[in-house]
Amino acid sequence: MIVGGESKDRKEQILTEARALFSRLRFRKCTTEDIASACGITKAALYHYFKNKEQIFTEVVNREGSLLIREIRKAVDSRSNPTDRLRAFIMTRFEKIKNLLNLYRISQATGRELLPAAEACRTKFFDQEARMLVSILQEGVKIGEFRKIRAGLVARTVIAAFQGIESYFLLSEDTQTVAEAMQETLSLFSHGLVEERRG
Repeated sequence: MIVGGESKDRKEQILTEARALFSRLRFRKCTTEDIASACGITKAALYHYFKNKEQIFTEVVNREGSLLIREIRKAVDSRSNPTDRLRAFIMTRFEKIKNLLNLYRISQATGRELLPAAEACRTKFFDQEARMLVSILQEGVKIGEFRKIRAGLVARTVIAAFQGIESYFLLSEDTQTVAEAMQETLSLFSHGLVEERRG
Protein backbone atom coordinates (compact mmCIF):
# COMPACT_ATOMS: atom_id res chain seq x y z
CA MET A 1 0.00 0.00 0.00
CA ILE A 2 1.26 3.51 -0.86
CA VAL A 3 0.96 6.12 1.87
CA GLY A 4 -0.02 9.73 1.10
CA GLY A 5 3.43 11.35 1.33
CA GLU A 6 5.11 8.63 -0.69
CA SER A 7 2.36 8.83 -3.31
CA LYS A 8 2.79 12.61 -3.60
CA ASP A 9 6.59 12.30 -3.89
CA ARG A 10 6.27 9.63 -6.59
CA LYS A 11 3.78 11.76 -8.54
CA GLU A 12 6.19 14.71 -8.38
CA GLN A 13 9.02 12.49 -9.61
CA ILE A 14 6.91 11.27 -12.53
CA LEU A 15 6.02 14.82 -13.54
CA THR A 16 9.63 16.01 -13.24
CA GLU A 17 10.98 13.15 -15.36
CA ALA A 18 8.12 13.43 -17.85
CA ARG A 19 8.69 17.16 -18.29
CA ALA A 20 12.34 16.56 -19.20
CA LEU A 21 11.45 13.72 -21.57
CA PHE A 22 8.65 15.63 -23.31
CA SER A 23 11.02 18.59 -23.75
CA ARG A 24 13.70 16.39 -25.27
CA LEU A 25 11.68 13.82 -27.24
CA ARG A 26 8.42 15.74 -27.74
CA PHE A 27 5.02 14.33 -26.89
CA ARG A 28 4.57 11.89 -29.77
CA LYS A 29 7.95 10.15 -29.42
CA CYS A 30 7.94 9.95 -25.64
CA THR A 31 6.28 6.77 -24.35
CA THR A 32 4.89 5.75 -20.98
CA GLU A 33 7.67 3.15 -20.94
CA ASP A 34 10.23 5.97 -21.25
CA ILE A 35 8.67 7.82 -18.33
CA ALA A 36 8.36 4.73 -16.13
CA SER A 37 11.96 3.74 -16.87
CA ALA A 38 13.25 7.24 -16.02
CA CYS A 39 11.41 6.97 -12.68
CA GLY A 40 12.66 3.44 -11.95
CA ILE A 41 9.13 2.02 -11.82
CA THR A 42 7.04 -0.32 -13.96
CA LYS A 43 4.55 0.89 -16.52
CA ALA A 44 1.79 -0.67 -14.37
CA ALA A 45 2.97 1.39 -11.37
CA LEU A 46 2.91 4.54 -13.53
CA TYR A 47 -0.77 3.91 -14.28
CA HIS A 48 -1.49 3.95 -10.56
CA TYR A 49 -0.78 7.72 -10.65
CA PHE A 50 -1.90 8.73 -14.16
CA LYS A 51 -4.37 7.08 -16.50
CA ASN A 52 -2.35 7.79 -19.66
CA LYS A 53 0.41 9.83 -21.28
CA GLU A 54 -2.02 12.61 -22.25
CA GLN A 55 -2.93 13.18 -18.60
CA ILE A 56 0.75 13.41 -17.65
CA PHE A 57 1.45 15.85 -20.47
CA THR A 58 -1.55 18.00 -19.57
CA GLU A 59 -0.37 18.25 -15.97
CA VAL A 60 3.16 19.14 -17.11
CA VAL A 61 1.89 21.90 -19.41
CA ASN A 62 -0.50 23.24 -16.77
CA ARG A 63 2.39 23.50 -14.31
CA GLU A 64 4.60 25.27 -16.83
CA GLY A 65 1.77 27.69 -17.61
CA SER A 66 1.18 28.42 -13.91
CA LEU A 67 4.90 29.02 -13.40
CA LEU A 68 5.06 31.44 -16.33
CA ILE A 69 1.98 33.37 -15.20
CA ARG A 70 3.49 33.70 -11.69
CA GLU A 71 6.77 35.01 -13.12
CA ILE A 72 5.01 37.51 -15.38
CA ARG A 73 2.76 38.67 -12.53
CA LYS A 74 5.78 39.17 -10.25
CA ALA A 75 7.58 41.25 -12.89
CA VAL A 76 4.47 43.31 -13.72
CA ASP A 77 3.68 43.98 -10.06
CA SER A 78 7.21 45.26 -9.45
CA ARG A 79 6.72 48.14 -11.94
CA SER A 80 5.04 51.42 -11.08
CA ASN A 81 3.42 52.60 -14.35
CA PRO A 82 1.51 50.97 -17.23
CA THR A 83 4.25 51.48 -19.84
CA ASP A 84 6.84 49.75 -17.65
CA ARG A 85 4.30 47.05 -16.78
CA LEU A 86 3.64 46.41 -20.46
CA ARG A 87 7.37 46.12 -21.11
CA ALA A 88 7.79 43.80 -18.10
CA PHE A 89 4.91 41.63 -19.32
CA ILE A 90 6.34 41.17 -22.83
CA MET A 91 10.01 40.78 -21.92
CA THR A 92 9.40 38.44 -18.97
CA ARG A 93 7.21 36.25 -21.15
CA PHE A 94 9.93 36.24 -23.80
CA GLU A 95 12.71 35.40 -21.32
CA LYS A 96 10.85 32.70 -19.39
CA ILE A 97 8.91 30.79 -22.05
CA LYS A 98 12.09 29.63 -23.80
CA ASN A 99 12.80 27.47 -20.73
CA LEU A 100 9.29 25.99 -20.79
CA LEU A 101 9.47 24.03 -24.02
CA ASN A 102 6.30 21.98 -23.55
CA LEU A 103 4.21 25.10 -23.01
CA TYR A 104 6.03 26.90 -25.81
CA ARG A 105 5.31 24.08 -28.25
CA ILE A 106 1.60 23.95 -27.52
CA SER A 107 1.46 27.74 -27.89
CA GLN A 108 2.87 27.34 -31.41
CA ALA A 109 1.03 24.13 -32.44
CA THR A 110 -1.85 24.11 -34.89
CA GLY A 111 -4.72 21.83 -35.86
CA ARG A 112 -4.03 18.13 -35.73
CA GLU A 113 -0.72 18.62 -33.89
CA LEU A 114 -2.62 19.54 -30.74
CA LEU A 115 -4.37 17.17 -28.35
CA PRO A 116 -7.78 18.31 -27.09
CA ALA A 117 -6.42 18.47 -23.52
CA ALA A 118 -3.44 20.54 -24.68
CA GLU A 119 -5.79 22.85 -26.59
CA ALA A 120 -7.71 23.43 -23.35
CA CYS A 121 -4.40 24.22 -21.57
CA ARG A 122 -3.41 26.66 -24.28
CA THR A 123 -6.79 28.40 -24.19
CA LYS A 124 -6.66 28.73 -20.39
CA PHE A 125 -3.12 30.10 -20.48
CA PHE A 126 -3.89 32.55 -23.32
CA ASP A 127 -6.96 33.81 -21.43
CA GLN A 128 -4.90 34.38 -18.25
CA GLU A 129 -2.30 36.32 -20.22
CA ALA A 130 -4.96 38.36 -22.01
CA ARG A 131 -6.71 39.29 -18.74
CA MET A 132 -3.43 40.47 -17.23
CA LEU A 133 -2.59 42.51 -20.32
CA VAL A 134 -6.10 43.99 -20.54
CA SER A 135 -5.70 45.18 -16.95
CA ILE A 136 -2.40 46.92 -17.80
CA LEU A 137 -3.88 48.56 -20.89
CA GLN A 138 -7.04 49.71 -19.12
CA GLU A 139 -4.97 51.24 -16.33
CA GLY A 140 -2.88 53.10 -18.92
CA VAL A 141 -5.99 54.44 -20.64
CA LYS A 142 -7.57 55.45 -17.33
CA ILE A 143 -4.61 57.58 -16.24
CA GLY A 144 -4.05 59.03 -19.74
CA GLU A 145 -0.76 57.23 -20.38
CA PHE A 146 -2.26 55.26 -23.32
CA ARG A 147 -4.73 56.56 -25.88
CA LYS A 148 -8.27 55.16 -25.87
CA ILE A 149 -8.22 51.66 -27.30
CA ARG A 150 -10.27 48.48 -27.28
CA ALA A 151 -8.16 46.83 -24.60
CA GLY A 152 -9.40 43.26 -25.18
CA LEU A 153 -8.69 43.35 -28.90
CA VAL A 154 -5.31 45.05 -28.48
CA ALA A 155 -4.26 42.58 -25.76
CA ARG A 156 -4.98 39.56 -27.95
CA THR A 157 -3.27 41.18 -30.94
CA VAL A 158 -0.15 41.98 -28.88
CA ILE A 159 0.09 38.44 -27.54
CA ALA A 160 -0.38 36.92 -31.01
CA ALA A 161 2.27 39.24 -32.49
CA PHE A 162 4.81 38.31 -29.87
CA GLN A 163 4.03 34.61 -30.23
CA GLY A 164 5.03 34.99 -33.87
CA ILE A 165 8.34 36.57 -32.90
CA GLU A 166 8.92 33.82 -30.33
CA SER A 167 8.59 31.20 -33.07
CA TYR A 168 12.16 32.11 -34.02
CA PHE A 169 13.30 30.39 -30.84
CA LEU A 170 13.20 26.96 -32.41
CA LEU A 171 14.60 28.19 -35.72
CA SER A 172 17.41 30.47 -34.56
CA GLU A 173 20.00 30.29 -31.84
CA ASP A 174 20.62 34.02 -32.13
CA THR A 175 18.52 34.98 -29.11
CA GLN A 176 20.17 38.42 -28.99
CA THR A 177 18.65 39.33 -32.36
CA VAL A 178 15.27 37.95 -31.28
CA ALA A 179 15.45 39.97 -28.05
CA GLU A 180 16.24 43.11 -30.06
CA ALA A 181 13.28 42.38 -32.37
CA MET A 182 11.05 42.05 -29.31
CA GLN A 183 12.29 45.41 -27.98
CA GLU A 184 11.76 47.16 -31.33
CA THR A 185 8.26 45.72 -31.73
CA LEU A 186 7.40 46.65 -28.16
CA SER A 187 8.59 50.19 -28.89
CA LEU A 188 6.28 50.34 -31.93
CA PHE A 189 3.34 49.19 -29.80
CA SER A 190 4.18 51.75 -27.13
CA HIS A 191 5.01 54.77 -29.29
CA GLY A 192 3.66 54.09 -32.76
CA LEU A 193 5.47 54.19 -36.09
CA VAL A 194 4.65 57.64 -37.43
CA GLU A 195 6.89 60.48 -36.26
CA GLU A 196 4.87 63.21 -34.59
CA ARG A 197 5.23 66.50 -36.51
CA ARG A 198 5.52 69.67 -34.55
CA GLY A 199 4.61 73.20 -35.60
